[in-house]
Amino acid sequence: MFFSCLDQLFLFKLHNLPINSDVIILIIFLLPNQFCFISCYVCCDFNAYVFCRLSCSLLDMLNLAEELTKKIMKKQENLAETEKQLEIDRISNLPWDVLDTILVRLPLRDAARTSILSSKWRYKWTNLSQFILDDKCIPSSISDKASRWIEIRKIIDQVQSNHNGPIEKFKLAAYCCPNYSDLDQWIRFLTEKGIKELIIQEFSVIKHFKLPDSVFCGPKLSHLELYGCILRLPSSFKGFDCLKILQLNHVFIISDTLEHLIRNCPVLEKLTLLNLHHLACVRIYNPNLKYVKIDSAFEDICLGHSLLLASVDIRMLPMNGGITRQHPEQGKVCTLIRVFGYLHGINRLSLSNQFLEVCSSLFFF
Repeated sequence: MFFSCLDQLFLFKLHNLPINSDVIILIIFLLPNQFCFISCYVCCDFNAYVFCRLSCSLLDMLNLAEELTKKIMKKQENLAETEKQLEIDRISNLPWDVLDTILVRLPLRDAARTSILSSKWRYKWTNLSQFILDDKCIPSSISDKASRWIEIRKIIDQVQSNHNGPIEKFKLAAYCCPNYSDLDQWIRFLTEKGIKELIIQEFSVIKHFKLPDSVFCGPKLSHLELYGCILRLPSSFKGFDCLKILQLNHVFIISDTLEHLIRNCPVLEKLTLLNLHHLACVRIYNPNLKYVKIDSAFEDICLGHSLLLASVDIRMLPMNGGITRQHPEQGKVCTLIRVFGYLHGINRLSLSNQFLEVCSSLFFF
């Protein structure tokens, strides 16, 4: 409003005042924009007034252009900084224990696919601390059992060639026909890596293989599941100090070996015996056992000094096609007493009809 009135007053009174244009330009560039029109009021003619108005607009445009230029430059700097940050591979630079925690949660086949990300990732998956080889690791188009093992062998070879550091867990749970020489070599490799959990589950065909003695030298072993092997303890066996879970399935083992093995696992809590071969008597002496499951053929059983047992599941399978009806070992009390006599803290008890039938045929005192 002020400048509008000033413009009118200037047009009415100062149209014929003489003024040097150089003075006008000096005043315009020395004074802020809002005072340019006052200088016209004092010392300008009409042409100077017009020139002043145009000059003020030009200065405003220059100031605006300068502000826009600064904003554009700042955005460009931010973009450059963002691009620089994107160029940094933050995932690859994570500590290996963090990457290992991430990758072991993926199926092994997906973890192996990370090798295509970059040269840095080519062998990262081979250094995992856990390996689970199951049917997901094998293309569904491969149905032949021997060919399926060849696919597993490729994975094993890659790991053996490139792995650095410990391996804490290995699980084999694939429908295949393994080459036992390969499997023997792989188990030896795992024991050298300080394996803690060794799990070998069902194959397509049972063909017993000799378990390497190196398995019994693993001081860190806490979980052991074996399938389709011949288990003989080496003379150097001192026990499994850390073993908490033991499962034997279709394993060839004699009674004395089983008893000695169980006795020398001081922290053993869970014992599962399934379809054992050549097992006459089941003698279990372990003060820390909490869970026992037996689903196998045997002639006699004794649960001695297992005071912490909370769950017992016994299914006595027929031996040689029929129910065994033999008396307990000479000098021993009846089977039921030797089963129930130490079950002071039992919470769950499951006995099969076959087992009760055998027990009922014996003479009780």
